[in-house]
Amino acid sequence: MHLCNKQKYLHLCNKQEFHYILFPPTYSNMERKLQIAYSLVLLITLGVYICFEFTAPLAEAPLSGIAGFEDIKYASEVITDLIAISFVYLALRLMAMPKVRRSIEANPSSYVRWAWMRWAMLSTVILLGIGVHYLFLSPSTIGCPIIGCLSLLFVWPTKGRRERECAKQEGNEEQ
Repeated sequence: MHLCNKQKYLHLCNKQEFHYILFPPTYSNMERKLQIAYSLVLLITLGVYICFEFTAPLAEAPLSGIAGFEDIKYASEVITDLIAISFVYLALRLMAMPKVRRSIEANPSSYVRWAWMRWAMLSTVILLGIGVHYLFLSPSTIGCPIIGCLSLLFVWPTKGRRERECAKQEGNEEQ
C-alpha cells in the first residue's frame, strides 16, 4: 500500500490509483507520438539509403568542386564523429543522470520533455551522419547513422521503459 495525496487529503490507496496519479492516461498517447517519431527517423534513414545506394551511384561527391574540399571533408568527418560519440552516450545515459532523475521524481510529467530530448539527440546523430556521408561520399561517417539507429532501438519508448526510468531508486539519495 502507498500513501498518496489526492484531492487535498491523505489516504491509503491501492497500487492502481497510485499508478494513475503518477502516469495519467495521456502517457500512452505520448508513447505513441514518440514511437511514430522514432519510426519516422528510421524510415527516413532507410529511404535516403535506398535512394542513394540503389539508384545510379554518384561518380564523385556533390561538394568536390569546392576549394579546400579535403580540409572541409576532414573537419566535417571529425565533427560528425565527435557529435555522434557524445550525443549517443548522453542519450543512452540521459535518464540516469542525477539532475534528470531529480526532475522526473519531482514532476513525473517532465519525462515527456526528456524523452523528446533523447529523440532529438539521436536523430541529430543519424541525420548529420547521413548528410555528411552522402555530401562527401565519406565511408568513415556511415557508422554514425548505424550507431544512431541501433541506439534508437535500445531506447524505444514503451510503457515498461517509462516505468523503470521513472521509478525512484533507493541508492541515489546520497548523490
